[in-house]
Amino acid sequence: MKIIPCEITPVGKRRDGKMRHWCLSHRANATGKYGVRLEQCVKANLIPPSEEETFRLNFNAYPGGIALWGAVPAVYDTTRHPVDRGIHLHAREKVGGEKVVDHTYRHLVVRINDKDQIDITEEEAIYYMTAVVMGHDLKFVVCKHCDYPHLDKDVLAVYPHRKHLCAGCGRDFYDSEVHIGNPIIKVKEVLGDIKIHREVKKTQRVLDIQQSDFPGGIQIWGSNQGIIWTAPILEEEGIHVHCFTDQHKCVVDDTFGTVIIDGQELSANMVRAFMAQAALPHLRDSLMSLSCTHCGFEHFDEGELKYIAHPQHSCARCGELFTSPYRKKNAISNPIIDILAKLENNALTARQSPFLDLLPEGKINNND
Repeated sequence: MKIIPCEITPVGKRRDGKMRHWCLSHRANATGKYGVRLEQCVKANLIPPSEEETFRLNFNAYPGGIALWGAVPAVYDTTRHPVDRGIHLHAREKVGGEKVVDHTYRHLVVRINDKDQIDITEEEAIYYMTAVVMGHDLKFVVCKHCDYPHLDKDVLAVYPHRKHLCAGCGRDFYDSEVHIGNPIIKVKEVLGDIKIHREVKKTQRVLDIQQSDFPGGIQIWGSNQGIIWTAPILEEEGIHVHCFTDQHKCVVDDTFGTVIIDGQELSANMVRAFMAQAALPHLRDSLMSLSCTHCGFEHFDEGELKYIAHPQHSCARCGELFTSPYRKKNAISNPIIDILAKLENNALTARQSPFLDLLPEGKINNND
């Protein structure tokens, strides 16, 4: 693999008066503590997607329908399969036919016509998902200095704003609207799929299982609306589940409206919210499972409170205000954290999940 050397340049002063340095090769920060110029930028050693992790997508080749999603790890995973992260692609040659492509890639090259193509990166797909699950719209934003397409990441992927830091040139710029930027919107516009919050169909399928029946493990995701959806039927909404009888045989691969595992019923809204919450690094220390201190009702923060940590919570059952009983007072509550921990107690194998650090001692009681 060819190593691309950093091209680091000063791009202006920070709020503290120190100089900010930016790498134009990797489009990343190269400023250290106290404004010191780093020898390498923060992305200098990141490995770019390989050819195996890249898919070149010709929309005309799949008249049966194409769907793209931002893929993050399962919220619950007791398999030993590699963790998915990136852009999940379904493609069919015939409407209602078998999926000829069903895979997750780090990079998509979307062919627009004989001459033009547009890239979609894994970061763009994942932050599209988090913004949409949190109820936001997105906009195609370009830097006013260098015309580089702008992607809002991390905390800024769920907070609409006007001031942006360009990844292309490292300079600040202002957009005309308070919004969240994502280059995928340009892809949607070119392909004629401009809807972000489209109509979906809530599936009525029911899954009631015991983990002991699936020694190969199970995986759980919250469904989220596709970035692109070209099939002539409505997308289904619910909880997506994989169940394996052994390491290689998946006997359940579908989306369900009701999911009950070991007697624990899962809420699709909670699973979907947690999937997006756990993908946002700045929320990880604030996520916990709280119950009302007055009536004991499990509390689920909805609306903008799904992504804004706050000290007071209003109980949906009794209406009383309560606070977190733990040392961390600014919190976001999602009961699915407690439910998944209880499922883990019955798992045949240790849970494989990047979200395990959300269950520190004191936030939940696994023996409840």
